[in-house]
Amino acid sequence: PLSFWYRESPVNLQGTILAFNRGIGLYDPQARIAGEITTQSDVHGHLTNLEAVPPQRDDSPPPKDPMNWDPLFQAAGLDSTKFTPTDPQWQPLAGWDSRTAWTGTMPEVPGTNIRVEAASWRNRPVYFDVIGPWTRPWRQQRIERTFDEKLQQIIGISVIIVTVIAAAFFVRANLRAGRVDRKGAFRLGAYAFSVTLAALLLFGHHQSGMGEFFFFIRAFSNACFLGVLVWLLYMAVEPPVRRRWPQTMISWSRALAGRFQDPIVASHVLAGLGAGSILVIISVLATYVNLHYGDSPSAGYLGTLLGIRQALGGIAQALVVAPAFAMASFFILFLFRLVLRRDWLTALLYILFLSAFAALGEGNVWIQVGSSILGNIIFTTVLLRYGLLANVVMMFTSYNGGQFPITLDLGSWRGGITMLVGVILIGCAIYSFRIALAHRKVFNDIDG
Repeated sequence: PLSFWYRESPVNLQGTILAFNRGIGLYDPQARIAGEITTQSDVHGHLTNLEAVPPQRDDSPPPKDPMNWDPLFQAAGLDSTKFTPTDPQWQPLAGWDSRTAWTGTMPEVPGTNIRVEAASWRNRPVYFDVIGPWTRPWRQQRIERTFDEKLQQIIGISVIIVTVIAAAFFVRANLRAGRVDRKGAFRLGAYAFSVTLAALLLFGHHQSGMGEFFFFIRAFSNACFLGVLVWLLYMAVEPPVRRRWPQTMISWSRALAGRFQDPIVASHVLAGLGAGSILVIISVLATYVNLHYGDSPSAGYLGTLLGIRQALGGIAQALVVAPAFAMASFFILFLFRLVLRRDWLTALLYILFLSAFAALGEGNVWIQVGSSILGNIIFTTVLLRYGLLANVVMMFTSYNGGQFPITLDLGSWRGGITMLVGVILIGCAIYSFRIALAHRKVFNDIDG
């Protein structure tokens, strides 16, 4: 079930993982300081879990009266009089001097049995958990990955390693031959660095003191890494692709030179927006069909709903992930071409490879295969027909479709982020459409 969490601490919280979509996590950093509180609630605002860290040293005497759990039952939307005491089964992490449990049913879903486990220290709650049939003891049950999931991970890591090594080899050869676009590569690397840094700063959890300085150093380091990686991929892919498929680099070169009012650039942006929108529709339809066959629903990443800062961070993330992924995909396609020597065979096996890799994921395998083949046909066609710029725009559009919880109900709590993404994409489409017309009228005047 979908849940929301909240954490507070008497000291500054600082996450140990710095990445896109990450500030403070539910379990990062680990709750260790006395007075730290973590709560989780459902979509109706009802409390589903509470964990608090008790004092490390406490000389207060044990209370004479038992703990009153009614306020927490009320916060959970439950009637304590309809629950029966039972033996506790779930062990909290925090220290406790009183522990109890109850059984009952969910008021929203009659007939669904639930447990309520609770613990306290000196009549202060340190643990309260509403446990349903879907709850599993995740701290003691390891999640065993399937063979398909392990194979997908091995293939993914292998492709990344081979791509980076091959890219470094081609960059060395291109530099020796003097066939590189140094200026364009520097611009793109600087762009990736600055946008990555902006995204990490927007997503990050900021604080006063030295912790903020070290956060900036880590964000700066990550941005440097991604900037160099994008520079490396462009230096590797641009010269051979310009020789092999020169038509795929025309609009990209003009956009990189700042010629955004060029009709060809605008038309390729429109093609990318259209193709990306189709990819989003295919993904949504595949998700609904998977749900029909019993797959678990996924809400995607909801951090962009936390505020305008996180939403802009999501946009910035898409702006740097899209060109990085597009260039990596183009380079892998070029490696296929070096081996296979035929364009049609290269495109066919490239589509089959990407589709087989996606089919190893979750969901019904035939639905995954079908949607992946259709999506990868569009992906490869745009890549070879319109080129790198259209592919980048397509990736940006489809990434936003999966990054943000889009809805048609604009009055809901997801409506604001939907309108933000819609304004950006529709605005780009209208602007590109006007430029692509090259001052021509949409409809010619009809005489008579």
